[in-house]
Amino acid sequence: MKDRRLVGRTLAIRADGDSEIGTGHLMRCLALADAWQRAGGRARLISAAIPGAIRQRYEELGVSVEGAAGRSAPDMAAGADVVVLDGQHLPDSDLDQLAATGVPLVVIDDHGWRPRYPCALILNQNAYASPALYEGKTSAGLCLGPRWCLLRPEFADPAPRVTATRIARILILMGGADPTGRSAMALESAARAVRQLGGDIEIVLVVGAANPAVQDLVDLAAGLPVPATVLHDVRSMAPVLSSADLAISAAGSTIWELAALGAPMILGSQNRGERGTASALAVEGAAVDLGPLDGLDPDRLTRTIVELAADAETRRRMSEAGQRLVDGAGADRMVSRMADLLDPDGR
Repeated sequence: MKDRRLVGRTLAIRADGDSEIGTGHLMRCLALADAWQRAGGRARLISAAIPGAIRQRYEELGVSVEGAAGRSAPDMAAGADVVVLDGQHLPDSDLDQLAATGVPLVVIDDHGWRPRYPCALILNQNAYASPALYEGKTSAGLCLGPRWCLLRPEFADPAPRVTATRIARILILMGGADPTGRSAMALESAARAVRQLGGDIEIVLVVGAANPAVQDLVDLAAGLPVPATVLHDVRSMAPVLSSADLAISAAGSTIWELAALGAPMILGSQNRGERGTASALAVEGAAVDLGPLDGLDPDRLTRTIVELAADAETRRRMSEAGQRLVDGAGADRMVSRMADLLDPDGR
């Protein structure tokens, strides 16, 4: 829906993604750019690292992609009506310099770890986000919790999930990069579970655009004694996620897409930043949290798959909990809040 306040307005986004950072920052900013443009504005991305497949997705939306090397904050903010910064790896000085330009600054954050947030708005879409994380650090407006999740239009207004008595498809997602290489372990654990469960159960492994081990994983899947498929750089995720009766995932940004579609989840954390997310979703009843993937006993994952596969009632409750948390309208909601920065009276 068009917003008169945003027609002709420019959004500048600063975000990166690669095999170490992952691609979640770029993908959620892609959803934000899309929502901004659907509301009538223009968007551009400034990035120091972006996989070619994701660059193509931005460009197909009409979002220009610019390099960040050697760019000063005034240069990045030039011509922009609002600037968004997304990335814990970006230094605090970047925030200070962007804020000093006078252009409204929005910071997408996940942890509240910075000592200060000199910006107009903070978006933290995690289930554990609370004002206490930012107390004494900012005067910014706070957009906190899963209702603000930045999801693409394909996840908007999803239908309630119907829980199958017997599972037919297990989905594995270890993020856009899988920097710790956990896809192989999850694939083998799921295969052992399928052999124990019997029946016609398919395993689908989704490999992200920044994962360097695609061919190794394809070869591994081909040699398993159960049906297993590898999908690489999926362009339309909603149908894939909707088809899963059970998902095994790292606790990155994909979990919000899974939650919106009501997919029951088994989660593991790849790093410190993901631990709180996995734990919070388990507390909400939307997932099982296995803790850090580093050092996880593969047999424990196998047992958890078998137990959930046999417990349709628990999977049903997990589906309902996920869809209560995420309604798919977060990107549009956030764009409206950003428009308020430019015209608080809504004229």
